[in-house]
Amino acid sequence: MSDRKIKICFLHPWIKDIDDALKLLCIRDMPIAELFELDDTFPDYVIATDYVISSPKYVNKFRQLVWHNKHDYDPVRIFWTEECISPDFNIFDYAICWNWKMKYLDRAARIPPHIFIGDNMTEKTNNLTFDEAKKILENDGRGFCSFIYSNPRANSKRDELFYALSGYKHVVSHGKHLNNTGKIINNDNKWCEVNEGLGRGGKVTWQKTSIKLKSLYKFSIAAENAQSDGYTSEKLLTSFIAHTVPIYWGNPYAAEEYNPEAFVNCHDYDTIDGVVKRVQQIDSDDDLWAYMVSQPWQTREQQRASEEEYERYKKFIANIFSQPLDKAARHTEGWFYERVHAKWFFEGKSALYTKKFLTRVVRILLDPKRLWKKLKHIFTP
Repeated sequence: MSDRKIKICFLHPWIKDIDDALKLLCIRDMPIAELFELDDTFPDYVIATDYVISSPKYVNKFRQLVWHNKHDYDPVRIFWTEECISPDFNIFDYAICWNWKMKYLDRAARIPPHIFIGDNMTEKTNNLTFDEAKKILENDGRGFCSFIYSNPRANSKRDELFYALSGYKHVVSHGKHLNNTGKIINNDNKWCEVNEGLGRGGKVTWQKTSIKLKSLYKFSIAAENAQSDGYTSEKLLTSFIAHTVPIYWGNPYAAEEYNPEAFVNCHDYDTIDGVVKRVQQIDSDDDLWAYMVSQPWQTREQQRASEEEYERYKKFIANIFSQPLDKAARHTEGWFYERVHAKWFFEGKSALYTKKFLTRVVRILLDPKRLWKKLKHIFTP
């Protein structure tokens, strides 16, 4: 590979410098990392996160770089997400996503979850012994179960777990959603009133704080916002690190990647009542609880599989950035893409505010009969 600089624009609010970008890409240990530099004006590669869908600031920046300037230059487009979203390969050349079953030539790869949140894992492996786990129950006086969430619009399974388990014992909700303590953690890692706002404080602060909170309880409801094959976020891992038993819902294949002896897998039960009965069994048996929290988080086979996946990911990255720029493009080209699909993706609702649309509005407003006809249509039951 040549020593040319790799100019990237990483569209994500956490990216303040190149080290932040390398952290989120999980490639700081790769030799190629020394060649990266940030360039938000004329980058060779645009790494577009899910913020290019949800945030006007990043939507507009992505449109400017990739769509409005497309006749001047066409950067390589890489979709990166930590959310449960599948990439659009008509728009993007490559994708770093959560779908571990996705096989699409050289265009998609996945970072193993524990590698992705590696900087926030205060423990890399579980060194807690069975006897040490027993002493936790004897000395710490742990509560029953924690629930730490701010998003009220997640899949309903999460709230169902909260209410079902609360019917057995009190579940403490520390987050803004369903809060029953009157207090939450703010940006300064201090307790404040709920109505002062959640204040996540960024990736590092929030994940490490959630570990501290979870460590006060025997169980933790570790439920994803959404369900998709391979989508396992930090929720299961932070529960492991806190030495609490995760009650997990989300990725149906989580037990293929993480030790099924170490957590309650909701996907093993036909009903939530079955999950509650399993939790009751563990809660009433200190030896069983100690056995589960002292289990390795991954079996040896799972560790090897994760190491192999991470090596595949690094080869995927090396392939993208080592090939000549004019050979790196993979996105769709052609009439339908240019005139329909890409126009819909990049322009979205703004396409409504065209000269043609505004002309129609003016004509309706200036024509009483036409205006009355439109209003009658709108308000007639």
